[in-house]
Amino acid sequence: MSPTVYSPPIRTYTALATTTLSGSASSVTFSSISGSYRDLVLVYNGTTSANIGVDVEFNSDATSANYSRVFMYAPPVSSTTGGPQEIFYSSTARTVVTCQLQDSSATDKHKTVLSRMGAVDVLVGASALRWANTNAITSMKLTPKSGNTFTSGTFSLYGIEA
Repeated sequence: MSPTVYSPPIRTYTALATTTLSGSASSVTFSSISGSYRDLVLVYNGTTSANIGVDVEFNSDATSANYSRVFMYAPPVSSTTGGPQEIFYSSTARTVVTCQLQDSSATDKHKTVLSRMGAVDVLVGASALRWANTNAITSMKLTPKSGNTFTSGTFSLYGIEA
């Protein structure tokens, strides 16, 4: 008798939208995000006008109390909480970030975002963000903190089917 081998379902990324900056921008927004995808993945490859955090607003919700996060980075090795709407960190050096938005279309739970980032000669880091809202994510606005801007970059949003 041969053993049963488990084969997990294959999940594929479906390209939903890509924004490539031709100049600096104070924010980047993805709107009309389809609810037919269980999870979303955001990939960012770019630079900002300062070494700074990037805030997120889901569905135009700017209520800081609805966001909480924990962040760890090196160098120096440290971890922190705070900057409640900060989804990732970017720098004047090329930064590459992958954010996984878990259960983005669910309407019965809060949303979780896991981000991994690396900036050339600056840092590597990871963060976890919670959005305390049960609405499906239909839009996402990314804004560098303190009046800074995205100076270059490509933002790609992917959906992963349920």
